[in-house]
Amino acid sequence: MLAACGDVARPGEAGPSATAPVVVNAAEVPGAAGQPLGPYTPGSDVSFEVRTNAATEQLVALLTDPTFVDWDMVREGFDAAPAPVGGAIPPTLSAVAFGAATGPLGAAYIDHFGSRDWLQQRALDAITGSGEAAARSDAQRATDLAYLLSIELPLIRALVAAEAGERLTEDGDLDDRFGAPHEWDRLWVILQGAAPLGDALTEETLAAIRSGADAAANGDTAAAAAAHDVVRLALLRAALGAIGHPEGDAVRSAAYLRGVEPLLVSLDPAATRQLREELEVSAVADVTAVQTLVAQVAERAGIETSLVFTGS
Repeated sequence: MLAACGDVARPGEAGPSATAPVVVNAAEVPGAAGQPLGPYTPGSDVSFEVRTNAATEQLVALLTDPTFVDWDMVREGFDAAPAPVGGAIPPTLSAVAFGAATGPLGAAYIDHFGSRDWLQQRALDAITGSGEAAARSDAQRATDLAYLLSIELPLIRALVAAEAGERLTEDGDLDDRFGAPHEWDRLWVILQGAAPLGDALTEETLAAIRSGADAAANGDTAAAAAAHDVVRLALLRAALGAIGHPEGDAVRSAAYLRGVEPLLVSLDPAATRQLREELEVSAVADVTAVQTLVAQVAERAGIETSLVFTGS
């Protein structure tokens, strides 16, 4: 497994300082085209994704002690734009959540969850203690929001970017700055910045992202499709492994489930519905039942169960 930058602590664990400012400027934050980010060198400017990772890490740091949360500061962090680089002011995390689901795959998420702003609204409910979070304690709301930001949001954005990398290659949109090559570049940054998705960040995944970027540059649709398939299965495998982990808590597992739920519904609607009931409805999830359902869905996806439960 490749190392992810910017590890995000679980709620209750030590994390980055909640009061330290996030310094974001052109001199200190990478992301310019041609600038190496670990073992991968993006050909396009991905500074927005780097700033988004930094802003997410800073906001989650405010939630690492769920016994005391300054919700006003959390709301400000969610609504405030990261510091601009090169004169451009990036969208807020609120806007990132709103715009996470794009393209045909994004449409599947919107259809499944019932509205375009479902992620943004769930985050705001957790911050304000309203809507579906009205009956949740401060500690529960902090945990919910931390997992939404560090698991659901990057998982959905990574899946959407991989799909766009293939689709835009097929469409002939090969612009280095905004087309298919850029989607593969931003996919790497999203994955590298999301520590909870670390199990998907393997040498095989890195090779697939490089292959996808090369395919996009050359208009090789078959290679782009193959690269997308590798990344999609890696993300599904990591999510299913987290969902079925015997020591995983139900709230965290539910966050992984929501991140891939529309894809699982397309594979096995009944098993996916049962998984949701086990993780979100039952007071205590039945680990054996969850693992059985995970294995069933994995088989439908063409993923070996032994790979899903590696390290469990």
